Amino acid sequence: MGSRRLNLSRSAAVAAAIVLGAVVVGVADASSETSDVQMFARAGAVLLSPRALHAFHGEEVQAGPLELALAGAAHGLGHGQVGFAVILDVLCTLAMTVAAWILLDGRAALLALFGLGAYALWLPGAGYDGHPAEILIAVLWLLAAREARRGRPTFAGLLVGLSGCLEVWGVLGVTVLALAPSLRSCLRGVVSAALLPAIAFLPFVLGGDFHMFQLVWPIRQGLPLLLAGSGRNFTWPMRLAEGVVVVAVGVAVARSTRRLEASIWLVPAATALVRMACDPVSYGYYWATPLLALLLGATQLVSRRAELAERLSARARASV
Repeated sequence: MGSRRLNLSRSAAVAAAIVLGAVVVGVADASSETSDVQMFARAGAVLLSPRALHAFHGEEVQAGPLELALAGAAHGLGHGQVGFAVILDVLCTLAMTVAAWILLDGRAALLALFGLGAYALWLPGAGYDGHPAEILIAVLWLLAAREARRGRPTFAGLLVGLSGCLEVWGVLGVTVLALAPSLRSCLRGVVSAALLPAIAFLPFVLGGDFHMFQLVWPIRQGLPLLLAGSGRNFTWPMRLAEGVVVVAVGVAVARSTRRLEASIWLVPAATALVRMACDPVSYGYYWATPLLALLLGATQLVSRRAELAERLSARARASV
């Protein structure tokens, strides 16, 4: 009991240090140009006002209601650029630390290793310097993968659906539902994953001031560049085709790795990377999603390697 309490207190201290460090990151981030987050905050302010149904008036608002609400609230509570940056970075760092705590079984040493890796990759700065959704969606996918693999696809689907309320591409996380014991059981999760974003967006679509799907992107990279060439427009119907490819590959990865504990991070990472390969444009903050999954995976692998070495050492001592 005493050792368990000691580990818990150490883990809590490490987690607190990771989250508090994000305050410094937020102050440093505040001077950077983050046009999308500022735009989301303006749309979020509309969402949180009596004019809520006009939040998606601009076609450039490519975020979900949940992300807009978070950005609008953070901007209002921050009372300035520095406060806004600190709140977003702390929020995202807190979310990834909670996910790490859960997936690493609350082990202080592993949590510390994860924290060092997160800061080396500048993941705590992704909330303000990129899109908060890039981190939050990764967290939700990782937790959903864990729940699906444990045979709870409905709850996993709700987590994926929540990620779709942050940004539409979050629904691509349905790939992790294929980690469920059977494909039939994962269908319940798919329904949950689709239902939440549909409910979240429906009032704005029916309100008649919804223009998100009118945006087109110039093709600059990836598979679209190979298939269509540079300078062509990438439309939302093409986004649907992109989604089909991403989900197909992700489900294949999930079904082939579902017996491995590593599938919990392999499938989210693969889904995010295939999404990036199929996207017509690329931004640095896109990497936050796969990097978070890969970092957690690398931390788990270090743990397993240490455990294996310890077992081999114990067997060698026992045979002497």
